[in-house]
Parts: sequence; C-alpha cells; structure tokens
Amino acid sequence: MCGLAGYLFTDWERQARPEDIQMMVDALIHRGPDDEGVECLGPMALGHRRLSIIDLSPAGRQPMCNEDGRIWLVCNGEIYNHEDLREELRAKGHKFRSQSDSEVILHLYEEYGDGFISKLRGMFAFAIWDSRSRRLILARDRLGQKPLYYRDEKQGFLFASEALPLHKGSREPLRFNKPGLIDYLSLGYFPSPSSAILGTKKLEPGCYLVKEWGQDPVVQPYWTLDYGPKWDVSTAKHRENLDQRFLELFDEATRMRQMADVSLGAFLSGGVDSSAVVASMSLARPQTFSIGFQEKAYDERHYARLVVDRYQTVHREMVVEPDAVSVLNTLIDRFGEPFADSSAIPCYYLAKLARNHVTVALSGDGADEMFGGYMQFVANELALLLDKVPAFVRQRVLGPLVAGLPTRLGRDDPIYRLKRFMGAFLNGDRERRPLRWSRLMVPEQLYNLLNKDLQASFGEVDPSRFALRHGDQHFDNEGDRALHMALRTYLPDDLLTKVDITSMAHGLETRAPFLDHKLVEFVARLPLSQKVARGQTKRLLKRALLGRLPRKLLYRKKKGFAVPIDSWFRGQLNSFLRETLLSPQAKSRELFTPGQVEKMIVDHEQGTWNHQHSLWSLLCLELWFRSSERQLSDFSVHT
Repeated sequence: MCGLAGYLFTDWERQARPEDIQMMVDALIHRGPDDEGVECLGPMALGHRRLSIIDLSPAGRQPMCNEDGRIWLVCNGEIYNHEDLREELRAKGHKFRSQSDSEVILHLYEEYGDGFISKLRGMFAFAIWDSRSRRLILARDRLGQKPLYYRDEKQGFLFASEALPLHKGSREPLRFNKPGLIDYLSLGYFPSPSSAILGTKKLEPGCYLVKEWGQDPVVQPYWTLDYGPKWDVSTAKHRENLDQRFLELFDEATRMRQMADVSLGAFLSGGVDSSAVVASMSLARPQTFSIGFQEKAYDERHYARLVVDRYQTVHREMVVEPDAVSVLNTLIDRFGEPFADSSAIPCYYLAKLARNHVTVALSGDGADEMFGGYMQFVANELALLLDKVPAFVRQRVLGPLVAGLPTRLGRDDPIYRLKRFMGAFLNGDRERRPLRWSRLMVPEQLYNLLNKDLQASFGEVDPSRFALRHGDQHFDNEGDRALHMALRTYLPDDLLTKVDITSMAHGLETRAPFLDHKLVEFVARLPLSQKVARGQTKRLLKRALLGRLPRKLLYRKKKGFAVPIDSWFRGQLNSFLRETLLSPQAKSRELFTPGQVEKMIVDHEQGTWNHQHSLWSLLCLELWFRSSERQLSDFSVHT
C-alpha cells in the first residue's frame, strides 16, 4: 500500500523537475512512511511513497522500470495472484529483479499490452509510462478499493493517489465545483468521475485511462459485472452446494489476503461481515480490533466479544469520545474534498489502534452491497410488491393515508421513515428509488436551503450519469439494479474512500476479502431470493455462516458503524457547530438561503427535527473550504 503521483508536460521538449514531483510526493508521506522515489524522464515525472508489505528489500523500490529502462511503473495496492503470474511470465522468458508483486505488472504489460489488466486479482491503482510509444496508462481495480485522481490541464496531465497533492502540483486556478454541490448535499460525497474541484476527476472503478502524447485522455472499462445467468436454487441440495461454494471462494479470498511479510490482524465491529472474516482467519488466531462508544445504543463491542471468545483472538478495544472531532481537520485535509460520512471518525481511531500493533488489517467491507444488507434493499422489495397495486390506489389512497400520519419530525421515527419511503415510491421511477431512499436531504429541504442561483438549476441526482459503471448490461429485476447501483457508487465513492483515507492516514493497509472479484462475480449470479427476501437481508451469507458464528449475532438487527452525532450536536459539539456554520466566513460564500442553516441548527437543538446528517455535511463542507483556502494559493469558491 503506497501513494503515487506524476505529471506529463504537454510540451515534449520541456523537462520535468525533481522539486516539482517531490512536492507532490511529500504530500503523500502518510501513505508510505518506509521509502520514497522520484524519476524525471524528459517531460514525464513519476513519484512514489512506499509502505513495505511484500519484498521489504530495496529491490521493491518504486518507480521501477523494465530491463531496457523504457517502461516505468508506480503502483499502489496488492496483486494477490502475483506468484502465479510470475511463473507464467518466467515460462515466457521474463527475468525478475525482485519478489515485489508490482514488478509483475511491468512484465505483464510487456507481454500482453493493455489487455493484461484483466489478469490481475487484487486491489490497485497504477501508472505505466511507455516512453517508446509516448503513452501513459492509468488503471484502477474493479471495485475501486484504491483511489486515483487526475487533471488534464493546458500545460500538462497530472495524477495522484489523493486530491491534495494533485492540486498542489496544478498549474491552473482551482475552482469549487458549484454545480456538484447538489450531488454532495444529497449523497454526502461527490460521485465519480466528478470531484469538488472543477477539472479534477476520479478514475472510475474497473476502468483504465490512456493518455497518448498530444491527445486527449480516453477512459475505458475493462470489467463489467454480469448478473446472469442465475444459479439454480430450486432444491435444498442446490442451495447447500451454493453455500459450500461461497465458503470455498470466501476462504480462498481471505487466505490470499493474508499474504504479507509484515504483521497482520483484522477489524471486528460485532457485525456479520467482519465476524465472517475473523472466523475465516481463525486458524491463524489473528489480532482483532474494535471501537465502541459510551452511548449504549451505538456500542456493539459485546457482539464482537462473542467472536473473540469463540476464536480466542488477541483482542484490543477503544472507546470514542465526542472530543474525537478534534481530528476532523486532519481528516478533511486527507480526503481533499468534502466528505460527509461521520463514521470516518471511528474508522480513523480504529486504524490508529490497529497500526500500533499490525501493518495490515482485514475488513468486512463490501458484503452489504453484494448481499443487500441495507434497509434500502428491503424498501426496494416492498416497492416492487406495491407496484402491483393499481396506480389510482397508490396515488389516491395509500399516498394521502401515509401523508396524513402524525410524526415526531425525524429522530428515527418509523412514521417519518415510512413517509420518506412513500415519497420516493410515488414520485420517482424505479431506477431513481435507491438513490432517493439513501439521500441525506429530501428534495424539498435541499431546495429551500440553496440560494436562488442554485435553486434555478436544482435537480435530483440522475442515476443515468453512472452509465459507464453500469455498462450496457440488462437487469432481470430491479433488485439487482439497486444492488449494482450501490456496488458502483456508494461502495467506492463513500465506503472504500473512507477506509482508504482513514487507514492510510496511519500507514495501515486494509484488505477486504468480500471484494475479491471472483467472489463478487459468483454472488452477482445468485437469485435475489438468496440475498433479500421477505424482509430478511444477506440470506445465503447468514445461512452459510451458521456453523461458524452464533445465531444471535447472525440474525440480530443491523446497526451499522454509526456515530452519535445526534446527541453530540445537542451537547458537547453544539458550540463548535454554531461557531463554524454561522460564522461571517461561512456566510460570505453565499451558497445558502440566509437564516436557513441557523433554522436547521435550532430545530435540531430543540428536538423538533433530526438534522444530524445534513448538519454534518454542511460542517464538513465549510471545514473543507477553509482547508483549501489555507493550503492552496489559487483556490476560490466562486467561478
């Protein structure tokens, strides 16, 4: 796990300077505390920070080149099948100078050209510079576990593992992506390929980019997830065989991710997914790490201890207090753009705890998106049933009936959730429903918050914008479409971004067995009945794990990695919230209707509405503005 950066001048005669690429690399030191390297190759500059995991010797240092010095590589990530690929390449006459998994990429490119990417099994983001053909290739793993940002400017093309070093190396004015503000306030992140800065893009998962010298960059997908044909589940024997096949693939993926020349452990939240990983690792008696809260409604350490007791892991815990928000500015700097998932705070402390004892940690990320672990998938199942009700009954009977029910205006009120469900069900097509159910603000609230200029261009997040990540595939049912939307949007742009940034802030590598692409492809072909049915989520996963985990853990109510910001904003963090969002500095940006932000704060303080997620997104936005103004000399909110 490392950090990479680079730039290619538009003018072929212009020579790259070591001090320029060094500035970008220095901003990535937290990603790779063990070593660094820079190379200037005419108009091309490559930089790398190294976290040594496989082949700790100097032979694994990057940037690295092929035998004749014409092809260069910088890579972030791990290639889990590198030993098999190495033997295949040796049989074809290739000679290796290291045991590094990254060196395999160079020889694969020499042997197979661009098509080699599909041979890789792992998590990765890399750049290959082919000086012979004046050609730069960027690639990102299939599920988006490793990030990669880029900018195509008049003077040159830049790329980096994080946004901040990219912007430090930019030679153009940096302007806030104001049109993308609606996306951010709806989702809590800027969906790929966009970002918070105009002109800065994120390479999408499962894609590669080719930048031929003198031409515009071209992005192409190299992997599309196929949801058919479906596996047969017509008999108990068929289902038993699928359960066994899942466990075989899962154990193989977990075993491959224990490949390391350094100490290794696992996160253990007390949920099904991380517990499944620890159970699969049990023969190694892993070190495990958990985070808890003083607020009992948010604390799940007692479930984690069930797994600890069962498998006798070496376990450590930490309690997160409200003053943990003191790290928020550090996180804002690391993310490089507004990011409104508050669970980044406990993730940051969990990574810090783990890094004190190990260099690599396995996690349960990805299972919810594969198996339908969120309530939005249950909502989708209910909506498909209601679709069978005549339209006039839905619109004239069910709609008014639900609208007339009294609520306590948020605060996890089930009637409020029912109203949100019906609002999305009645007012949006099937493809839009999953995004409507998962948004942070309902459209009316968001519209009222925005200033008049933004109101004039207001529109909902359009799922068709994610067409590249959908491919041209056909979905047999809306359940698979909803799962795919989560797997290709929320998973890489929120969940995996959060895990990458918070873990790499401490130089910790995280690996997710559920995101092995062979396992993902197997699960995609499961009928929806084996994922979500009759209100139950992750059906096959839980059934397959019955022999490994306690039933009361498998079938308990899901809580997620939630943070008690609701009570924090009414208590210890209230002054911080007010001082930040109601400051003259914040108001001077003129993005929101005067008085509307203060009304949201007052409503939350008085308990008339739970605005915790909306207020958190506004807080992170304002802190990011301040971070950008402090660190970037030519940044402006206004275009």
